[in-house]
Amino acid sequence: GDAVLVVPTTGDPIVRVQGGSVIQPIQDELGNNAPFKDGLFDDPITELAIANSEIAGHPYYEGLFPWVKDPNSSGLDEGVIINWWDPNSLVTVQTDMGPITAPLNALPHPSDPSGTTSFHDNGLLLNEGMSAEKARANIADIMGYIIPRACLTLNLEECAYFFTGTEEIIEDPSLVSIAPNPASDLININTSHLVMNKVNVLSMGGQLVASYQNIDASNFSIPRGNLTSGYYFLKIHFDDGIFTERVVLK
Repeated sequence: GDAVLVVPTTGDPIVRVQGGSVIQPIQDELGNNAPFKDGLFDDPITELAIANSEIAGHPYYEGLFPWVKDPNSSGLDEGVIINWWDPNSLVTVQTDMGPITAPLNALPHPSDPSGTTSFHDNGLLLNEGMSAEKARANIADIMGYIIPRACLTLNLEECAYFFTGTEEIIEDPSLVSIAPNPASDLININTSHLVMNKVNVLSMGGQLVASYQNIDASNFSIPRGNLTSGYYFLKIHFDDGIFTERVVLK
């Protein structure tokens, strides 16, 4: 919404800010997220964003991933945790008595006049159970939402790696011809000499929406079937690796 941002542990006001439910409708009016609209994102992270929007009390806006987590044991909303640290690492801070160097778990934090709360303890107030695993899980959710949309909007060649896993990638575009693209009905795949084993059709979110097995040919046509208009990825499997290409259905 629209509110004054405060320090959770002290209640001190910082600055007035607007959140996603205020900003995103304006983004839509300006067309800033229009490239996402035809993405047909049906992956679990998008489903989580839709569910979180309902919890947050506003419609789902494509391009907005509401962050909804339960408060920690102190009742505090931790926000988006993406950091972790070594409690034993040495840190130097400036004080009225000059610089002090000590481990994070022994260095007194200035928020506690008694000197019993360390920088490490203070950090745990908004990062309970701090760990690399906790932070990386949150980072994975963020990137899982961002990467497919960045692939669609920026038409990144690197997106082939997002959909290929550990398989060998065929990067020479002259070896595979896909036409027409955009297509209304059939999508024709032709290779110069490579024999296709199978072709998978993926949504922009990485979900498998169609699969054609045991092709054993260098020419193959994919029928549109019940696929709706939008963007898809073709993942074409050969003995020597895979070739990935984005296609559009009108």
